[in-house]
Amino acid sequence: MLYHLSDSLLAYKSLMLYAFGIFIMVFLKMIYNSPRPFWVDSNVNTIYKNCKFDFSSPSTHVFTLVFFWNYIIFNYFVKYVKKINTKLVSFLYFIVFLWSVGGMIVMFMFGLVYLY
Repeated sequence: MLYHLSDSLLAYKSLMLYAFGIFIMVFLKMIYNSPRPFWVDSNVNTIYKNCKFDFSSPSTHVFTLVFFWNYIIFNYFVKYVKKINTKLVSFLYFIVFLWSVGGMIVMFMFGLVYLY
């Protein structure tokens, strides 16, 4: 979507960096793997009783929320613009912050990750 609606070079750069980041996260999951909470404790209930078969940490969801969206905001609204709209940038960073914290809380509440 970014490739078709915006600068294709920035979209390609963002995609390559995101793909490399996901590769590193999956590699770290193979090295430093921690089980899901519902694998260890039978008292932890998951939504719909579904079982995720990958390890919980490090989380690719948190990587996407914390790194990728901040990188997109920085590239498209700060780095390659003539005049920075500070109100818009601050609002977007605030939305990403709320979304990230909410996502982390939801993953903890659903028993998908531990609170380390």
